[in-house]
Amino acid sequence: MLVLLLAPLAGSPPAMAAPEPKFYEPMDSIKAVSSGASLDAPTALGEGRVGSAVLLERRTENLFKDAAFADANSRDWIRLGGAQIANGALKLPQGAMTRQVVGGLEAGKLYCFSVFARASSGSGKLAVEWAGGVEPNRREFDLTSEWKRVWVFEKSVGGSATATLTAVRGGIEIEKPQFEYGASFPTSFLAVGKRGVSGLIWKSDEPLFSATEGTVSFWIKPNWFGETSDQAMSLFCMMKDPSEVWNKSKSSIQFNAWILDPSFKDWRYAMNLIVSDAKGAQKSLTIPLQELAPGWHLLILTWNLNKAGEGRIAIYVDGEARASADQLALQGLDGPTWMAVGQRMGGYLDGWLDEVRIYDRELDAATVRELSREEVR
Repeated sequence: MLVLLLAPLAGSPPAMAAPEPKFYEPMDSIKAVSSGASLDAPTALGEGRVGSAVLLERRTENLFKDAAFADANSRDWIRLGGAQIANGALKLPQGAMTRQVVGGLEAGKLYCFSVFARASSGSGKLAVEWAGGVEPNRREFDLTSEWKRVWVFEKSVGGSATATLTAVRGGIEIEKPQFEYGASFPTSFLAVGKRGVSGLIWKSDEPLFSATEGTVSFWIKPNWFGETSDQAMSLFCMMKDPSEVWNKSKSSIQFNAWILDPSFKDWRYAMNLIVSDAKGAQKSLTIPLQELAPGWHLLILTWNLNKAGEGRIAIYVDGEARASADQLALQGLDGPTWMAVGQRMGGYLDGWLDEVRIYDRELDAATVRELSREEVR
């Protein structure tokens, strides 16, 4: 694999030579090659930004039968009011419904029922519900001609449950139904089998490196564009003590994406960075996600907390500084014993990860721009 670093544009400040990263993982295999690293439960290996990349998703198991609507004569789905399966999709004319009984549920455990859906033409409304939860569990969703993932969740009373889809208004098309254990939001669709809470992880009984200043760089290709979730997509986390809760942690850097609703203009639809120094003092930065296009993006975090009153942190996206803060009172980070890209306490990337680098020094803006120009020749 040959990597070309393009020369800087005329008139731009010269970049300092990028140091060798303290930790590096090319993600060209579904098994980590970095010393001291593990790649937990990657789902797949595919084409990356540079070479290959791995797909990271949370563990789940689909409890539906015929989840891909492969069989037009399926007896697993009870279809009423003209509902039919055709061309790998379930089609519901207005007023039609379909349901499936799911067995083997554990009492008191959380389950999530989700589907991809769209209006056959114009607009429509779909009701999604499942009977067998502790509380009534039914929601209606307004749909357009664009595919949208919709879901309901609740704790089970145990035994079996009945999942039902009803076309409340207009014709509705359904794909990728999924009934899964232990979630309040859907994972990426899978017809059968299991996936795992996955991520590239370094951990040690001793500090991994001196972290008072540093840089982390990685490429991601998210799968959550056009979707919403009430849980964070974990991008990067570095902690002295991974057992500490996020808002009380010391010597930690946590970087997440929140996608609650695109109408929000704050942290609820944004990438959010929280840095906590050795005493627990915190600073956060937020980057709105509304303008982030589908495809590959290079995310780079830099920090320098060597001296109180002169601390600096920054977030770069595709080589450009998108958020920064300086003259911070934060001072010092104890060396982390745990670092992860794409996973943190059950949160997960839900997307492709490539070319992870972690440095034990703060890279300047010009060097960051050079890293963003990596291309395969």
